[in-house]
Amino acid sequence: RDATLVSMMDVTERTRLQESRQLAQQRLDTALKVSPVILFNQDLQLRYTWVYGSIDRFNTEEMCGKTDAEFFSREAAERLGTVKTQVLKSGKRTRAIVDFLSENTRVCLDLIVEPLRNPAGILTGITGVAMDITERTSLVRELSETRQALDEAISSTRTVLWSWNVETGELIYSRNAAAIFGLSSDSFVSTADE
Repeated sequence: RDATLVSMMDVTERTRLQESRQLAQQRLDTALKVSPVILFNQDLQLRYTWVYGSIDRFNTEEMCGKTDAEFFSREAAERLGTVKTQVLKSGKRTRAIVDFLSENTRVCLDLIVEPLRNPAGILTGITGVAMDITERTSLVRELSETRQALDEAISSTRTVLWSWNVETGELIYSRNAAAIFGLSSDSFVSTADE
């Protein structure tokens, strides 16, 4: 006698979860491709065990299995290592701005590092995110230098600049206003109503 056994299982929920996971992964991939961010894990010897992201100046595929000293300049490895070692010793999350020279270019990273633990709670390394803020830092520095040059130009010409916010009535004067008018700096009113 021939027998046939037919079994059916509803896999709708499993399929929905797999599709949802794939969509989430695609979204993460897209976000990291257009962001100057690297996610990473390192073991207790600070060898990279996982690196994900895309900062143009770093080849993340080459980083796995290496330490910072094998991948970065001595200066960079020391600065990054100081932050990471602190996390390993303290067991606490740390955030630091780390800047260093890489291939004759000043690089600035916003680095967040925290301990990585196994399910039993034993420290197995670190996990972190590094965001390349080099361009932003450069723009802030440039803006500060421009502001300083403007302040010097205003002071040297004995010119007073002021701004009036019509909605709030607030008046803002250039720093040299008190000296030019021969008054103390607290004699200037900050609003038009005063």
